[in-house]
Amino acid sequence: MPMVPFIPPPTASVRAQELGARLAQLIRDYQARNPDVSAGEVRQAIRFAAGQLDHEAARSAARPAVLALATAAAVLGGVLAFGTSGGLGHLPVLAVVAAGAAILAALVRLRSR
Repeated sequence: MPMVPFIPPPTASVRAQELGARLAQLIRDYQARNPDVSAGEVRQAIRFAAGQLDHEAARSAARPAVLALATAAAVLGGVLAFGTSGGLGHLPVLAVVAAGAAILAALVRLRSR
């Protein structure tokens, strides 16, 4: 007889449970003040709120990406400027590349937190 492992669904954290309870109470309070609110409107409101939170998260996640692109553009510009000037050898080019790589690594590390 084959064994099928049972993997229980993940449980919500204590904070998530507390927030869920607060949201449920807020909805109950709103429904008590506005008895004509339908269950469909409540679902729409929840989806709308979740969409707004997702939009805010996407905007805050885009900031490091924009900064990383600006840094990459500056590094490329520095490499091209120093590489075509021919002066001071390759030392400035390596310094610009190293600084750009360090900044990008720091951005990736900050974003992954």
